[in-house]
Amino acid sequence: MTVEIELKLGIAAADAGKLRRHPALRAKAMVRRLYSIYFDTPDLTLQRHDVALRLRRSGKSWVQTIKGGGTVAAGLHAREEWEMPLPRPVPDLAQLPTTALARLLYPLRERLQPVFATEFSRTTREVRLADGATLEFCLDRGRIMSGGAAENISEIELELKDGTTRSLFEFALELIEYVPLRLEDRSKAERGYRLFSGSAEVPRKAGTPALAAEMDAAAAGKAVCWHCLAHLQANQRGMLAGADIEYLHQMRVALRRLHSAGKLFGIAPEAALAGELEWLSDALGAARDWDVFVAQTLPPIVARFDRQPGLPQLVRRCERLRLAAGKSAREAVASQRYQRLLLTLGAWLESPAWQAGNEMVTKFAGAVLERIHGRVLRRGRRLARLDAAQRHRLRIAVKRLRYSMEFFAALYPAKRVRAQLRALAALQDLLGALNDDATLQRLLERLEPARLPQAQQLAIAVVRGWSAGQAHRCLKDLRAAWLAYTETAVFW
Repeated sequence: MTVEIELKLGIAAADAGKLRRHPALRAKAMVRRLYSIYFDTPDLTLQRHDVALRLRRSGKSWVQTIKGGGTVAAGLHAREEWEMPLPRPVPDLAQLPTTALARLLYPLRERLQPVFATEFSRTTREVRLADGATLEFCLDRGRIMSGGAAENISEIELELKDGTTRSLFEFALELIEYVPLRLEDRSKAERGYRLFSGSAEVPRKAGTPALAAEMDAAAAGKAVCWHCLAHLQANQRGMLAGADIEYLHQMRVALRRLHSAGKLFGIAPEAALAGELEWLSDALGAARDWDVFVAQTLPPIVARFDRQPGLPQLVRRCERLRLAAGKSAREAVASQRYQRLLLTLGAWLESPAWQAGNEMVTKFAGAVLERIHGRVLRRGRRLARLDAAQRHRLRIAVKRLRYSMEFFAALYPAKRVRAQLRALAALQDLLGALNDDATLQRLLERLEPARLPQAQQLAIAVVRGWSAGQAHRCLKDLRAAWLAYTETAVFW
Protein backbone atom coordinates (compact mmCIF):
# COMPACT_ATOMS: atom_id res chain seq x y z
CA MET A 1 0.00 0.00 0.00
CA THR A 2 1.14 3.53 -0.75
CA VAL A 3 -0.36 6.94 0.02
CA GLU A 4 -0.76 8.98 -3.14
CA ILE A 5 -0.51 12.77 -2.65
CA GLU A 6 -1.35 14.83 -5.69
CA LEU A 7 -2.70 18.22 -6.64
CA LYS A 8 -5.25 18.34 -9.47
CA LEU A 9 -5.62 21.43 -11.65
CA GLY A 10 -8.07 21.96 -14.47
CA ILE A 11 -6.73 23.63 -17.61
CA ALA A 12 -8.39 24.75 -20.82
CA ALA A 13 -7.35 22.53 -23.74
CA ALA A 14 -6.21 25.62 -25.68
CA ASP A 15 -3.79 26.57 -22.87
CA ALA A 16 -2.14 23.17 -22.40
CA GLY A 17 0.61 23.72 -24.96
CA LYS A 18 1.67 27.04 -23.43
CA LEU A 19 2.97 25.33 -20.30
CA ARG A 20 6.02 24.10 -22.19
CA ARG A 21 7.48 27.59 -21.82
CA HIS A 22 7.86 27.05 -18.09
CA PRO A 23 11.55 26.36 -17.26
CA ALA A 24 10.72 23.35 -15.09
CA LEU A 25 8.77 21.65 -17.90
CA ARG A 26 11.33 21.65 -20.68
CA ALA A 27 12.60 18.14 -19.95
CA LYS A 28 11.78 15.33 -22.34
CA ALA A 29 8.30 13.97 -21.78
CA MET A 30 6.85 10.48 -21.92
CA VAL A 31 3.46 10.16 -23.64
CA ARG A 32 1.12 7.24 -22.99
CA ARG A 33 -2.39 6.40 -24.06
CA LEU A 34 -4.38 5.16 -21.06
CA TYR A 35 -7.69 3.33 -21.03
CA SER A 36 -9.34 2.51 -17.69
CA ILE A 37 -12.52 0.76 -16.61
CA TYR A 38 -14.09 1.49 -13.21
CA PHE A 39 -16.12 -1.21 -11.48
CA ASP A 40 -18.82 -1.11 -8.83
CA THR A 41 -21.96 -2.97 -7.79
CA PRO A 42 -25.33 -2.06 -9.34
CA ASP A 43 -26.23 -0.12 -6.17
CA LEU A 44 -22.78 1.59 -6.09
CA THR A 45 -21.60 0.11 -2.81
CA LEU A 46 -17.98 1.13 -3.43
CA GLN A 47 -18.87 4.73 -4.09
CA ARG A 48 -20.85 4.89 -0.84
CA HIS A 49 -17.72 3.70 0.99
CA ASP A 50 -15.48 6.18 -0.87
CA VAL A 51 -13.61 3.41 -2.67
CA ALA A 52 -12.57 3.30 -6.35
CA LEU A 53 -11.75 0.05 -8.18
CA ARG A 54 -10.03 0.65 -11.51
CA LEU A 55 -8.51 -1.59 -14.17
CA ARG A 56 -6.10 0.27 -16.44
CA ARG A 57 -4.61 -1.10 -19.66
CA SER A 58 -0.84 -0.82 -19.75
CA GLY A 59 0.57 -2.15 -23.03
CA LYS A 60 -0.78 -5.69 -23.41
CA SER A 61 -1.44 -6.19 -19.70
CA TRP A 62 -3.72 -4.63 -17.10
CA VAL A 63 -3.11 -3.03 -13.70
CA GLN A 64 -5.73 -3.18 -10.98
CA THR A 65 -5.78 -0.14 -8.67
CA ILE A 66 -7.89 0.28 -5.56
CA LYS A 67 -8.08 3.68 -3.86
CA GLY A 68 -9.82 4.38 -0.60
CA GLY A 69 -10.06 6.74 2.34
CA GLY A 70 -7.97 9.88 2.48
CA THR A 71 -8.91 13.51 2.05
CA VAL A 72 -9.58 16.06 -0.68
CA ALA A 73 -9.30 19.83 -0.18
CA ALA A 74 -8.04 22.74 -2.28
CA GLY A 75 -7.38 20.30 -5.11
CA LEU A 76 -5.05 18.24 -2.90
CA HIS A 77 -5.89 14.53 -3.02
CA ALA A 78 -4.34 12.18 -0.45
CA ARG A 79 -5.59 8.59 -0.66
CA GLU A 80 -4.42 5.07 0.13
CA GLU A 81 -3.65 3.06 -3.00
CA TRP A 82 -3.11 -0.65 -3.78
CA GLU A 83 -1.89 -1.85 -7.21
CA MET A 84 -1.34 -5.27 -8.78
CA PRO A 85 -0.87 -6.54 -12.39
CA LEU A 86 -3.61 -8.62 -14.07
CA PRO A 87 -3.59 -10.70 -17.27
CA ARG A 88 -7.10 -9.62 -18.33
CA PRO A 89 -9.68 -6.91 -17.51
CA VAL A 90 -11.46 -8.84 -14.77
CA PRO A 91 -11.15 -7.68 -11.14
CA ASP A 92 -9.16 -10.02 -8.86
CA LEU A 93 -9.89 -9.49 -5.17
CA ALA A 94 -8.46 -12.74 -3.87
CA GLN A 95 -4.92 -11.38 -3.40
CA LEU A 96 -5.75 -8.28 -1.39
CA PRO A 97 -4.00 -8.04 1.99
CA THR A 98 -6.28 -8.66 4.96
CA THR A 99 -7.63 -5.21 5.74
CA ALA A 100 -10.99 -3.59 6.36
CA LEU A 101 -11.02 -2.72 2.65
CA ALA A 102 -10.52 -6.39 1.69
CA ARG A 103 -13.37 -7.38 3.99
CA LEU A 104 -15.60 -4.87 2.19
CA LEU A 105 -14.59 -5.82 -1.34
CA TYR A 106 -14.28 -9.59 -1.36
CA PRO A 107 -17.97 -10.39 -0.66
CA LEU A 108 -18.91 -8.07 -3.56
CA ARG A 109 -16.75 -9.79 -6.20
CA GLU A 110 -19.67 -11.53 -7.96
CA ARG A 111 -21.69 -8.32 -8.20
CA LEU A 112 -19.06 -6.06 -9.73
CA GLN A 113 -19.78 -4.53 -13.14
CA PRO A 114 -18.28 -1.74 -15.29
CA VAL A 115 -19.89 1.62 -14.54
CA PHE A 116 -17.78 4.03 -16.59
CA ALA A 117 -14.46 4.27 -18.44
CA THR A 118 -11.78 6.87 -19.09
CA GLU A 119 -9.61 7.25 -22.17
CA PHE A 120 -6.93 9.91 -22.30
CA SER A 121 -3.43 10.82 -23.37
CA ARG A 122 -1.01 11.38 -20.49
CA THR A 123 2.13 13.47 -20.95
CA THR A 124 4.50 12.92 -18.01
CA ARG A 125 7.57 14.82 -16.91
CA GLU A 126 9.70 14.58 -13.78
CA VAL A 127 10.16 17.95 -12.11
CA ARG A 128 12.88 18.81 -9.61
CA LEU A 129 12.25 22.02 -7.71
CA ALA A 130 14.73 24.45 -6.21
CA ASP A 131 13.77 23.39 -2.68
CA GLY A 132 14.78 19.80 -3.45
CA ALA A 133 11.28 18.40 -3.91
CA THR A 134 10.58 15.98 -6.75
CA LEU A 135 7.22 15.94 -8.51
CA GLU A 136 5.66 14.03 -11.35
CA PHE A 137 3.88 16.39 -13.73
CA CYS A 138 1.09 14.76 -15.75
CA LEU A 139 -1.04 16.47 -18.36
CA ASP A 140 -4.15 14.41 -19.12
CA ARG A 141 -6.38 15.08 -22.15
CA GLY A 142 -9.25 12.82 -23.17
CA ARG A 143 -12.72 11.92 -21.94
CA ILE A 144 -14.84 10.07 -19.40
CA MET A 145 -17.56 7.79 -20.85
CA SER A 146 -20.61 6.13 -19.34
CA GLY A 147 -23.31 4.69 -21.57
CA GLY A 148 -24.02 7.31 -24.21
CA ALA A 149 -22.75 10.21 -22.07
CA ALA A 150 -19.25 11.67 -22.14
CA GLU A 151 -17.29 14.46 -20.46
CA ASN A 152 -13.94 15.91 -21.50
CA ILE A 153 -10.75 15.58 -19.46
CA SER A 154 -8.20 18.38 -19.52
CA GLU A 155 -6.26 18.50 -16.29
CA ILE A 156 -2.87 18.51 -14.64
CA GLU A 157 -1.84 16.15 -11.85
CA LEU A 158 1.14 17.11 -9.72
CA GLU A 159 2.11 14.02 -7.72
CA LEU A 160 4.55 14.40 -4.86
CA LYS A 161 7.43 11.92 -5.08
CA ASP A 162 9.81 13.47 -2.56
CA GLY A 163 9.61 16.61 -0.44
CA THR A 164 6.87 18.54 1.34
CA THR A 165 3.26 18.98 0.30
CA ARG A 166 3.77 22.73 0.43
CA SER A 167 6.00 22.37 -2.66
CA LEU A 168 2.98 21.21 -4.69
CA PHE A 169 1.11 24.43 -3.96
CA GLU A 170 4.12 26.67 -4.49
CA PHE A 171 4.83 25.08 -7.88
CA ALA A 172 1.15 25.42 -8.85
CA LEU A 173 1.38 29.13 -7.97
CA GLU A 174 4.25 29.35 -10.45
CA LEU A 175 2.24 27.57 -13.16
CA ILE A 176 -0.78 29.81 -12.73
CA GLU A 177 1.38 32.78 -13.74
CA TYR A 178 1.87 31.11 -17.14
CA VAL A 179 -1.67 29.93 -17.90
CA PRO A 180 -5.09 30.13 -16.25
CA LEU A 181 -5.72 27.13 -13.98
CA ARG A 182 -8.44 26.01 -11.61
CA LEU A 183 -8.16 23.69 -8.65
CA GLU A 184 -10.06 20.44 -9.19
CA ASP A 185 -11.51 18.89 -6.04
CA ARG A 186 -13.07 15.96 -7.94
CA SER A 187 -11.17 12.90 -9.10
CA LYS A 188 -11.87 11.31 -12.47
CA ALA A 189 -13.73 8.61 -10.55
CA GLU A 190 -16.03 11.14 -8.87
CA ARG A 191 -16.78 12.76 -12.21
CA GLY A 192 -17.40 9.35 -13.77
CA TYR A 193 -19.84 8.35 -11.04
CA ARG A 194 -21.81 11.56 -11.51
CA LEU A 195 -21.90 10.92 -15.25
CA PHE A 196 -23.09 7.34 -14.64
CA SER A 197 -25.81 8.26 -12.15
CA GLY A 198 -26.89 11.54 -13.73
CA SER A 199 -27.36 12.91 -10.22
CA ALA A 200 -27.43 16.66 -9.70
CA GLU A 201 -25.21 18.47 -7.23
CA VAL A 202 -26.78 19.84 -4.07
CA PRO A 203 -25.49 22.51 -1.67
CA ARG A 204 -23.06 20.99 0.83
CA LYS A 205 -23.23 21.89 4.51
CA ALA A 206 -20.15 21.95 6.71
CA GLY A 207 -20.41 18.67 8.58
CA THR A 208 -18.00 17.66 11.35
CA PRO A 209 -14.19 17.52 10.98
CA ALA A 210 -12.71 14.07 11.61
CA LEU A 211 -10.69 14.77 14.75
CA ALA A 212 -9.25 12.07 17.02
CA ALA A 213 -8.35 12.23 20.72
CA GLU A 214 -4.71 11.28 20.01
CA MET A 215 -4.16 14.41 17.89
CA ASP A 216 -2.25 17.39 19.23
CA ALA A 217 -3.86 20.81 18.97
CA ALA A 218 -1.82 21.91 15.93
CA ALA A 219 -2.76 18.80 13.92
CA ALA A 220 -6.40 19.26 14.88
CA GLY A 221 -6.32 22.91 13.83
CA LYS A 222 -4.82 22.00 10.48
CA ALA A 223 -7.50 19.32 9.96
CA VAL A 224 -10.26 21.79 10.84
CA CYS A 225 -8.96 24.39 8.39
CA TRP A 226 -8.66 21.81 5.59
CA HIS A 227 -12.24 20.82 6.36
CA CYS A 228 -13.38 24.44 6.01
CA LEU A 229 -11.53 24.77 2.71
CA ALA A 230 -13.15 21.59 1.37
CA HIS A 231 -16.56 22.98 2.39
CA LEU A 232 -15.82 26.18 0.44
CA GLN A 233 -14.82 24.32 -2.71
CA ALA A 234 -17.68 21.83 -2.55
CA ASN A 235 -20.16 24.65 -3.19
CA GLN A 236 -18.33 26.73 -5.78
CA ARG A 237 -19.59 24.93 -8.92
CA GLY A 238 -23.22 25.29 -7.87
CA MET A 239 -22.62 28.92 -6.90
CA LEU A 240 -21.08 29.68 -10.31
CA ALA A 241 -24.06 28.04 -12.03
CA GLY A 242 -26.38 30.37 -10.09
CA ALA A 243 -28.77 27.49 -9.49
CA ASP A 244 -29.54 27.96 -5.79
CA ILE A 245 -28.70 30.82 -3.41
CA GLU A 246 -27.78 28.23 -0.75
CA TYR A 247 -24.49 27.50 -2.58
CA LEU A 248 -23.29 31.06 -2.05
CA HIS A 249 -24.53 30.99 1.54
CA GLN A 250 -22.53 27.84 2.27
CA MET A 251 -19.40 29.36 0.72
CA ARG A 252 -19.79 32.36 2.98
CA VAL A 253 -20.27 30.09 6.00
CA ALA A 254 -17.10 28.18 5.04
CA LEU A 255 -15.09 31.42 4.97
CA ARG A 256 -16.44 32.46 8.36
CA ARG A 257 -15.60 29.07 9.82
CA LEU A 258 -12.09 29.26 8.37
CA HIS A 259 -11.59 32.70 9.90
CA SER A 260 -12.92 31.46 13.23
CA ALA A 261 -10.64 28.38 13.14
CA GLY A 262 -7.54 30.50 12.53
CA LYS A 263 -8.35 32.66 15.55
CA LEU A 264 -9.31 29.66 17.66
CA PHE A 265 -6.00 27.87 17.12
CA GLY A 266 -3.96 31.07 17.21
CA ILE A 267 -2.45 30.69 13.73
CA ALA A 268 -3.65 33.61 11.65
CA PRO A 269 -2.68 33.96 7.96
CA GLU A 270 -0.17 36.62 7.02
CA ALA A 271 -1.48 40.07 6.10
CA ALA A 272 -1.54 39.56 2.31
CA LEU A 273 -3.52 36.32 2.58
CA ALA A 274 -5.84 37.82 5.19
CA GLY A 275 -6.52 40.69 2.79
CA GLU A 276 -7.45 38.29 -0.01
CA LEU A 277 -9.80 36.39 2.30
CA GLU A 278 -11.44 39.70 3.20
CA TRP A 279 -11.84 40.53 -0.50
CA LEU A 280 -13.66 37.25 -1.13
CA SER A 281 -15.74 37.56 2.03
CA ASP A 282 -16.88 41.06 1.02
CA ALA A 283 -17.87 39.88 -2.47
CA LEU A 284 -19.90 36.95 -1.12
CA GLY A 285 -21.31 38.95 1.79
CA ALA A 286 -22.82 41.68 -0.39
CA ALA A 287 -24.52 39.09 -2.60
CA ARG A 288 -25.80 37.13 0.40
CA ASP A 289 -27.32 40.23 2.01
CA TRP A 290 -29.36 40.96 -1.13
CA ASP A 291 -30.31 37.28 -1.50
CA VAL A 292 -31.77 37.21 2.01
CA PHE A 293 -33.59 40.50 1.52
CA VAL A 294 -35.11 39.72 -1.88
CA ALA A 295 -35.68 35.97 -1.59
CA GLN A 296 -36.65 35.67 2.08
CA THR A 297 -37.65 39.02 3.58
CA LEU A 298 -39.67 40.61 0.77
CA PRO A 299 -41.97 37.70 -0.35
CA PRO A 300 -44.15 37.62 2.83
CA ILE A 301 -44.39 41.43 2.77
CA VAL A 302 -45.51 41.37 -0.87
CA ALA A 303 -48.05 38.64 -0.08
CA ARG A 304 -49.46 40.60 2.86
CA PHE A 305 -49.50 44.05 1.17
CA ASP A 306 -50.22 43.00 -2.41
CA ARG A 307 -52.05 46.24 -3.15
CA GLN A 308 -49.47 48.60 -1.70
CA PRO A 309 -48.58 51.21 -4.35
CA GLY A 310 -44.90 51.31 -5.21
CA LEU A 311 -44.10 47.89 -3.72
CA PRO A 312 -43.77 46.04 -7.07
CA GLN A 313 -41.44 48.75 -8.37
CA LEU A 314 -39.39 48.58 -5.17
CA VAL A 315 -39.08 44.79 -5.50
CA ARG A 316 -37.88 45.13 -9.09
CA ARG A 317 -35.31 47.73 -8.06
CA CYS A 318 -34.02 45.45 -5.29
CA GLU A 319 -33.94 42.46 -7.63
CA ARG A 320 -31.70 44.39 -10.04
CA LEU A 321 -29.31 45.17 -7.20
CA ARG A 322 -29.40 41.51 -6.09
CA LEU A 323 -28.56 40.32 -9.59
CA ALA A 324 -25.69 42.80 -9.85
CA ALA A 325 -24.26 41.69 -6.49
CA GLY A 326 -24.62 38.03 -7.49
CA LYS A 327 -22.85 38.69 -10.79
CA SER A 328 -19.96 40.38 -8.96
CA ALA A 329 -19.69 37.45 -6.54
CA ARG A 330 -19.63 34.90 -9.39
CA GLU A 331 -16.99 36.93 -11.22
CA ALA A 332 -14.86 36.86 -8.07
CA VAL A 333 -15.16 33.07 -7.71
CA ALA A 334 -14.56 32.53 -11.44
CA SER A 335 -11.39 34.64 -11.37
CA GLN A 336 -7.77 33.55 -11.30
CA ARG A 337 -7.44 35.71 -8.20
CA TYR A 338 -9.73 33.24 -6.41
CA GLN A 339 -7.65 30.28 -7.66
CA ARG A 340 -4.47 31.94 -6.38
CA LEU A 341 -6.19 32.47 -3.06
CA LEU A 342 -7.02 28.75 -2.78
CA LEU A 343 -3.46 27.75 -3.68
CA THR A 344 -2.03 30.24 -1.19
CA LEU A 345 -4.33 28.86 1.49
CA GLY A 346 -3.08 25.36 0.71
CA ALA A 347 0.54 26.50 1.00
CA TRP A 348 -0.26 28.26 4.31
CA LEU A 349 -1.84 25.10 5.73
CA GLU A 350 1.30 23.15 4.83
CA SER A 351 3.64 25.76 6.32
CA PRO A 352 5.79 25.31 9.47
CA ALA A 353 3.22 27.37 11.40
CA TRP A 354 1.17 24.16 11.72
CA GLN A 355 4.00 22.01 13.07
CA ALA A 356 3.09 19.60 15.85
CA GLY A 357 2.83 20.98 19.37
CA ASN A 358 2.75 19.41 22.82
CA GLU A 359 -0.83 20.11 23.93
CA MET A 360 -3.34 17.37 23.17
CA VAL A 361 -6.52 18.40 21.39
CA THR A 362 -8.83 17.09 24.14
CA LYS A 363 -7.25 19.38 26.73
CA PHE A 364 -7.13 22.27 24.27
CA ALA A 365 -10.77 21.83 23.21
CA GLY A 366 -12.12 21.76 26.76
CA ALA A 367 -10.27 24.95 27.70
CA VAL A 368 -11.33 26.76 24.51
CA LEU A 369 -14.99 25.78 24.77
CA GLU A 370 -15.14 26.78 28.42
CA ARG A 371 -13.59 30.16 27.66
CA ILE A 372 -15.93 31.02 24.77
CA HIS A 373 -18.96 29.66 26.65
CA GLY A 374 -18.03 31.97 29.54
CA ARG A 375 -17.83 34.92 27.13
CA VAL A 376 -21.33 34.12 25.83
CA LEU A 377 -22.69 34.01 29.39
CA ARG A 378 -21.08 37.35 30.26
CA ARG A 379 -22.35 39.09 27.13
CA GLY A 380 -25.85 37.73 27.66
CA ARG A 381 -26.23 39.06 31.20
CA ARG A 382 -29.15 41.47 31.61
CA LEU A 383 -30.37 40.31 28.21
CA ALA A 384 -33.47 42.51 28.24
CA ARG A 385 -31.32 45.65 28.66
CA LEU A 386 -28.91 44.98 25.80
CA ASP A 387 -28.89 47.52 22.99
CA ALA A 388 -28.42 46.61 19.30
CA ALA A 389 -24.61 46.86 19.45
CA GLN A 390 -24.44 44.65 22.56
CA ARG A 391 -26.77 42.06 20.99
CA HIS A 392 -24.51 42.05 17.93
CA ARG A 393 -21.48 41.27 20.11
CA LEU A 394 -23.47 38.50 21.78
CA ARG A 395 -24.39 37.10 18.36
CA ILE A 396 -20.72 37.03 17.32
CA ALA A 397 -19.77 35.20 20.52
CA VAL A 398 -22.62 32.70 20.04
CA LYS A 399 -21.60 32.07 16.45
CA ARG A 400 -17.98 31.52 17.43
CA LEU A 401 -19.05 29.11 20.16
CA ARG A 402 -21.22 27.18 17.72
CA TYR A 403 -18.39 26.86 15.20
CA SER A 404 -16.05 25.70 17.99
CA MET A 405 -18.57 23.11 19.18
CA GLU A 406 -18.91 21.78 15.64
CA PHE A 407 -15.14 21.69 15.16
CA PHE A 408 -14.63 19.56 18.28
CA ALA A 409 -17.87 17.54 18.15
CA ALA A 410 -16.15 14.28 17.15
CA LEU A 411 -14.26 14.26 20.47
CA TYR A 412 -17.38 14.11 22.66
CA PRO A 413 -20.55 11.98 23.09
CA ALA A 414 -22.81 12.74 20.11
CA LYS A 415 -26.07 12.90 22.09
CA ARG A 416 -24.78 15.55 24.50
CA VAL A 417 -23.24 17.55 21.66
CA ARG A 418 -26.52 17.55 19.72
CA ALA A 419 -28.53 18.74 22.74
CA GLN A 420 -26.32 21.75 23.39
CA LEU A 421 -25.91 22.60 19.71
CA ARG A 422 -29.68 22.52 19.25
CA ALA A 423 -30.23 24.98 22.09
CA LEU A 424 -27.40 27.24 20.88
CA ALA A 425 -28.66 27.17 17.28
CA ALA A 426 -32.13 28.35 18.38
CA LEU A 427 -30.50 31.27 20.19
CA GLN A 428 -28.29 32.06 17.20
CA ASP A 429 -31.26 32.03 14.81
CA LEU A 430 -33.07 34.70 16.84
CA LEU A 431 -29.98 36.86 17.15
CA GLY A 432 -29.41 36.39 13.42
CA ALA A 433 -32.96 37.52 12.65
CA LEU A 434 -32.37 40.67 14.69
CA ASN A 435 -29.16 41.27 12.74
CA ASP A 436 -31.10 40.79 9.49
CA ASP A 437 -33.26 43.74 10.52
CA ALA A 438 -30.14 45.90 10.89
CA THR A 439 -28.88 44.68 7.50
CA LEU A 440 -32.26 45.47 5.94
CA GLN A 441 -32.09 49.07 7.19
CA ARG A 442 -28.62 49.43 5.65
CA LEU A 443 -29.74 48.01 2.29
CA LEU A 444 -32.77 50.29 2.20
CA GLU A 445 -30.49 53.29 2.72
CA ARG A 446 -28.54 52.22 -0.37
CA LEU A 447 -31.72 52.79 -2.37
CA GLU A 448 -31.51 56.52 -1.47
CA PRO A 449 -35.18 56.71 -0.44
CA ALA A 450 -35.34 60.51 -0.59
CA ARG A 451 -34.73 60.39 -4.36
CA LEU A 452 -37.41 57.78 -5.07
CA PRO A 453 -41.02 58.45 -6.12
CA GLN A 454 -43.42 58.90 -3.23
CA ALA A 455 -45.11 55.52 -3.80
CA GLN A 456 -41.80 53.71 -3.40
CA GLN A 457 -40.97 55.77 -0.31
CA LEU A 458 -44.26 54.61 1.20
CA ALA A 459 -43.42 51.03 0.22
CA ILE A 460 -40.07 51.36 2.01
CA ALA A 461 -41.91 52.58 5.10
CA VAL A 462 -44.08 49.44 4.95
CA VAL A 463 -40.98 47.24 4.68
CA ARG A 464 -39.37 49.01 7.64
CA GLY A 465 -42.50 48.63 9.70
CA TRP A 466 -42.80 44.91 8.87
CA SER A 467 -39.17 44.31 9.77
CA ALA A 468 -39.54 46.22 13.04
CA GLY A 469 -42.53 44.03 13.93
CA GLN A 470 -40.54 40.86 13.18
CA ALA A 471 -37.66 42.15 15.30
CA HIS A 472 -40.03 42.86 18.18
CA ARG A 473 -41.32 39.28 18.07
CA CYS A 474 -37.74 37.98 18.02
CA LEU A 475 -36.93 40.05 21.11
CA LYS A 476 -39.91 38.53 22.91
CA ASP A 477 -38.71 35.00 22.06
CA LEU A 478 -35.07 35.72 22.86
CA ARG A 479 -35.47 35.44 26.63
CA ALA A 480 -36.93 31.92 26.41
CA ALA A 481 -34.17 30.80 24.00
CA TRP A 482 -31.53 32.23 26.32
CA LEU A 483 -32.94 30.37 29.33
CA ALA A 484 -33.16 27.14 27.32
CA TYR A 485 -29.51 27.42 26.37
CA THR A 486 -28.19 28.37 29.81
CA GLU A 487 -30.10 25.45 31.38
CA THR A 488 -28.58 22.93 28.94
CA ALA A 489 -25.64 20.96 30.32
CA VAL A 490 -22.30 21.56 28.64
CA PHE A 491 -20.78 18.50 26.94
CA TRP A 492 -17.05 19.10 27.53
